[in-house]
Amino acid sequence: MTTLAWDGRTLAADRAVWSGAICYRVKKVYYVDSPKRGRLLVGFTGTAWFALLALDWLRAGELAPGPQCPDSDKGNTMGIVVDAKRRVWRLSQTLG
Repeated sequence: MTTLAWDGRTLAADRAVWSGAICYRVKKVYYVDSPKRGRLLVGFTGTAWFALLALDWLRAGELAPGPQCPDSDKGNTMGIVVDAKRRVWRLSQTLG
């Protein structure tokens, strides 16, 4: 299970992802330069495909409807976005 933590200054996440009994190290927090919102700090939980599609969606300026999670992934997939003014948003499983 992924843990995301925001203390008003730092967005942190664990770096573990499991495939069966094997644990891999991955990146879960990213900087994104959004043409519409400026520099963002973004962290994800859940499926990697959603995180990668959401990053592309944010980098494109959120101009088109974004990716949607299949119902089977909706309980564990989400994102946290922090802007330059330290406002925090939650990305749900349906973007756009």
